[in-house]
Amino acid sequence: MPPPGLLAHAPQELAADMATLFVMGLVRDLPLSALADPHAEIVLDHGVRFTLSELLCELRSLPWFDAETPEEDWRQLDDAAHARRRAALDPTGQLTLASLFRCGVSQSCSGKASGLLAADRKIGTPEGPCDAPAETAPLSDFVLWAGRHAGAGLGLPGLTPQQPAARSLHALADQIEATPIGRVYYNAAFDALARGVRFDSGMPVGGASWSAGRLFALMAEAEKRARAMSLTLAADRDRLSRPAVTAARLSVTLSREDVDDPVDARALAAAAGLLERFAPRLMHWMTCAHRNPRRPLSMSHALFLPLLGPNEHPPHPADLAPAVLTAGALATVMKAVFNTTTRHVACAAMHRAHDGSLGAELDLLASQCGLARAVKATHYPAENHRELRLGQAIALGLLRDRLEADNRAAALHLRDFDGATLRLRATQRRFGRAHVSLTRDGVSVPFCPEMGGRASPVLTAVV
Repeated sequence: MPPPGLLAHAPQELAADMATLFVMGLVRDLPLSALADPHAEIVLDHGVRFTLSELLCELRSLPWFDAETPEEDWRQLDDAAHARRRAALDPTGQLTLASLFRCGVSQSCSGKASGLLAADRKIGTPEGPCDAPAETAPLSDFVLWAGRHAGAGLGLPGLTPQQPAARSLHALADQIEATPIGRVYYNAAFDALARGVRFDSGMPVGGASWSAGRLFALMAEAEKRARAMSLTLAADRDRLSRPAVTAARLSVTLSREDVDDPVDARALAAAAGLLERFAPRLMHWMTCAHRNPRRPLSMSHALFLPLLGPNEHPPHPADLAPAVLTAGALATVMKAVFNTTTRHVACAAMHRAHDGSLGAELDLLASQCGLARAVKATHYPAENHRELRLGQAIALGLLRDRLEADNRAAALHLRDFDGATLRLRATQRRFGRAHVSLTRDGVSVPFCPEMGGRASPVLTAVV
């Protein structure tokens, strides 16, 4: 569980993150089905051509993605940076097309758009964020609330129009930018309930308190906390410069121009040196993508982000800021409460998931929220990785609170974004609140970052 504070970039990771954003911009118009084909070709103006395989070779040459880089070169990295580096590689330690496009989630996400996103619909006219009913309220109250809050609700088969599936990364990013992510997850929960998806088998026996109302109350609280956390991160004085700013500074640095006191100039210069040494063709292709006969380039390197079409305007980072945190929190609540391993689909389009399960689709949608931010170049891949896990930590904390308050035996399990099995086990106690433990692949782990890392035991002798 990563701490919510400062996210620092080592020069190797900064170079890798920027190179990844360059690649996302260059391939944004490819069909989604072509993203798994190494021979898929990208054609720029002036006859410049290259393939996905060539782009992947440029990324693999960078030290951050190079499996041959000696381990001692990474000793200065903290545990969170090591986790981000491992998440970008496949189990053999190699960067592949599948691992490149999964954006912080263990499963491969290339080749298809999220079925939950395709099945999303706007019902009614939302009024904006509003407080959810009490968890003991009837489901009809939550249906009315979801419509006012996010435009979500129960869609009638054949009568509620669905969105066309996105065909390219660009179209997928546009669709996610224009869609409130909370609405997609609320609609998925309504669909799952309507289609008879059962709750987790580890719920308390006869636990009437675990109702659809409690599910939506938990989701509403998770979304609220995720939005608050995203505002906290955005207001952090030590937050990273936006990728568009870093790309402009790299362009100036590589063009041998003077940079007026950039933030962390040493790391920027080191990252620029790594890009120039290990990924020169990627720098050339980015510069070619910016060439315009009507506006000749005055710099030898043009690495500006995001890459835009003739009638496009750059997105504001705030438009996509809460998407990944919200997706991480809501996906975790649903994976814990529902039996997501069932083959009972939660939407008509979900059969395209790898294993046909609700859990796979929830992870896929969370991954593609991060993918949209990478294509739009509003956030770094490192931020996507961290915020998914912060959203997961928010949801796990809420689940722990509810299980403690119930004071009943229970055991919920889910797969986290790294593919590990999380298990929450509640043990009933006589003095009012259950004891809840969390294990990851059978090993006990803390719920929150601040709960771990104590230097000494906290037990004190009373007598």
